[in-house]
Amino acid sequence: MTWLGFLPSYLIAAAWLLVPGLAVVLVGRMRGFFAVALAPMVSITLVSVTAVVAQLIGVRFNGLVPAVGLVVFLVVAAAFGWWRDRRFTGARLEFPAAPSVWWLAAATGAGLLAWNLVEAFQRPEFMAQRFDNVWHLNAIRSIVDSGDGSSLTVANLNGTQGGFYPAAFHDVAALVMQGNGGHINAASNATVLAIVTIIWPMSALFLVRSIFRPNPLVVVPVGVLAAAFPAFPLRILDFGPLHPNILGLSILPIALGIAVQLGRLGQDVWLDAPRMTILGMALLPGLVLSHPNVVMLMLLVTGIMAAMVGLRVLNRPRATWGRRGVATMLGALAYVVLVVAAWPVLRPGTPLDSWAAAFDTPAAAGIAVTNATTDGLASWVVSLLMIVGWYAAVRRGLGWLVAIWGVVAYFFIVAASFPADEYRLMLVGIWYNDFHRFVANLPVVALPLAVLGLDHLVVTIQQRLGEVGALKGLARPWLAVVVGILVVVGLAQSTQHTEGMNLARKQAADAYRFDEDSSMITPSEFRLLQQAQRIVPEDAVIANYPGDGSSLTYALIGRHVLLPHFYYEETPARRTVAVNLDEAATDPTVCPILREAHVRYVLDLGGNIEHAAAMPTMRGLDQISTARGFREVARDGHSRLYEITACG
Repeated sequence: MTWLGFLPSYLIAAAWLLVPGLAVVLVGRMRGFFAVALAPMVSITLVSVTAVVAQLIGVRFNGLVPAVGLVVFLVVAAAFGWWRDRRFTGARLEFPAAPSVWWLAAATGAGLLAWNLVEAFQRPEFMAQRFDNVWHLNAIRSIVDSGDGSSLTVANLNGTQGGFYPAAFHDVAALVMQGNGGHINAASNATVLAIVTIIWPMSALFLVRSIFRPNPLVVVPVGVLAAAFPAFPLRILDFGPLHPNILGLSILPIALGIAVQLGRLGQDVWLDAPRMTILGMALLPGLVLSHPNVVMLMLLVTGIMAAMVGLRVLNRPRATWGRRGVATMLGALAYVVLVVAAWPVLRPGTPLDSWAAAFDTPAAAGIAVTNATTDGLASWVVSLLMIVGWYAAVRRGLGWLVAIWGVVAYFFIVAASFPADEYRLMLVGIWYNDFHRFVANLPVVALPLAVLGLDHLVVTIQQRLGEVGALKGLARPWLAVVVGILVVVGLAQSTQHTEGMNLARKQAADAYRFDEDSSMITPSEFRLLQQAQRIVPEDAVIANYPGDGSSLTYALIGRHVLLPHFYYEETPARRTVAVNLDEAATDPTVCPILREAHVRYVLDLGGNIEHAAAMPTMRGLDQISTARGFREVARDGHSRLYEITACG
């Protein structure tokens, strides 16, 4: 597939992320950049919630389901807009900034992020050959085939008691796959690319503007800085890949921006309480169904915000509190108590505490302060701007930003360097005590500080030049444009070509490589899967060893395998295959179980074994090539497909 051929998939993904939500926010009387920035969060909620509702009422999930749900959302938005216009005549409806420079900032960030991801993907049909992508691709295929995209049931793919799994990403990707002719890798990659290039930069801009009004020369650099962190999104394209986290973290700045405005923590308030309330209600379901640990990060950050709001009231003379002040303080206290009480309830149990401490505490702190890769390669420009931002935040009455960064950084230090005990589990158990996963959270809180630091430097330089009369020339529009371009180019050059960013791109590209040394599926193995698609009937099940890449069979060619993931619920058929499948011709107990499970073929891809140490022993597959009752029907290189003839 060429990149031009990939374009329709990307446009379909972009349309699903933008169009439904944009229709809702426009009907709700929101306009301009503000409306477009908020549209994806509404779309995500619409798609993921209607997928749950469709499953509950027995309707297949496809494009018609969110289309019908959109009608309901539009009615609610119209009613809200009508009510709000009657109660709050003349209130501001648009993003409070010159629109052109903010659009340019979003486009700049999108361009840099697209370049990074295209470098990682290499070709649009390649897939991340990593552990988590087995689940993601199988889930997308399952939603398309079964019509069940509910987060309440999608995990049943691995067994009958799968339970809850956040499926918002998979729902959107399934809609893209339904529209692009069934190209699953293109659908997944297009969804990731659309999320990263559309949602993340606009969310970052929304958060920055919710906190303060940046100097015009600093607005476009926000887009550059959004693409300047190795930890997000590139790191979790390689580790994982953590597609649900990418979606959730891309939406999160919108939630935090709304919270800043609700708590009146920013330097100016431009979002009224009714709109903040309705936006929060529209965002939260989609955030929960994107990934719960992103919700926990939101609770952590907004809990600190609430504490700061309460402290501000306490620091005022009591005579000035009034009823509103008392209500604000009590509300802030209640929210903090809620977060503290919910934290131990929402964390996972101790069986998931499997990550050993990877660093000593000073090294982990150094990674957080320098925005380094987990290999220790620092992002010096971004980090210096962030440190200047600490100073600027305190000077401008935004010290809560530093507090938030400090707490989130401490949580990373705990995940990366503390021993596996109850304390670590309490704080970072919801992230599986996994520093690889948690490090992607740091850019969300570091980015606004870096922008604030850059703004402080620009304003300081302008003031110094003004004092000596050197600033008069900058009043000319063309010269201001030239200076702005130089700032953007210099920042892009100094952040995009660091050792850390180069390594992050290389590691992500290694995850997507597709050659005979690929970790899960090689070209010769994929050719055998294509043969299997022609040979194996749709109603047949293929016995397989999941560690050799065959767990991707269902995702890639639509043929069911007995073990579609490395982790699975044991059944009689799976136990029989694991222990004595190669005795089918001599053991009379084997064939009845195989017939009941429709197991008629065996796939042996051989080659690399992903996560070999964690894979179960399956001696029932060891002697298939020489055992009676099995006929080889296809081969390519070291890979074989056998038909089970022992059972008739």
